[in-house]
Amino acid sequence: MTALAIGIGLGLAAAGYFVGEGLRNFGKGSETMSFFSALDDAPPLMEENELAEFLGVNRKDIHALVQNRSDLPRMDVNGTVYFPRAQVREWAEHGGNLDD
Repeated sequence: MTALAIGIGLGLAAAGYFVGEGLRNFGKGSETMSFFSALDDAPPLMEENELAEFLGVNRKDIHALVQNRSDLPRMDVNGTVYFPRAQVREWAEHGGNLDD
């Protein structure tokens, strides 16, 4: 019983330490990143399947989006449609509208 109490006490102390460290680092400006900034190392152009993954929707929905939204940034290279990652990111961050 004493060993169990000691184990619980050590566990609570460790949990308190890690929660405290997390709260201490919470909201530090230089380390805060937007949702899309983790993808900055990715290639600058995406094909339709990569766009689906980038936006987190299925390929059927992306195909419909590409067909119905002429404002979605894209470029055609030798018959293949590519989507510039930085411009798509900006488009998505503005709710699918770059006219604002």
